[in-house]
Amino acid sequence: MTDIEFSLQTSEEITQELAIRAKDMRTHLNISQEDFAKKAGLNYHTYASFERSGKISLERFINVVRYLGRIEEINKLLVLDDIERIGLKEYSKVISKSKRKRASKKSI
Repeated sequence: MTDIEFSLQTSEEITQELAIRAKDMRTHLNISQEDFAKKAGLNYHTYASFERSGKISLERFINVVRYLGRIEEINKLLVLDDIERIGLKEYSKVISKSKRKRASKKSI
């Protein structure tokens, strides 16, 4: 399997690659689609469709990842590191200062 740079891929290409990886892991474990789906708490047709198309709900994808023993990899997604946190705090201060305040209505 070759590494793909996701930043250069479409969403469809990324989901298809993830499906290929899941299938590779499943076959490496020598588990049929039907048994895998059952053990992962999925409908067989849902899982088979995922392997073919890459399309699956996020919740079901998490079931797949969990059964493959890779759930901690999901824990690493969308986590800000300390430098990013500091940058976001500074950014939000700048944004809040730059927002214009509405002028108050004056009585005539």
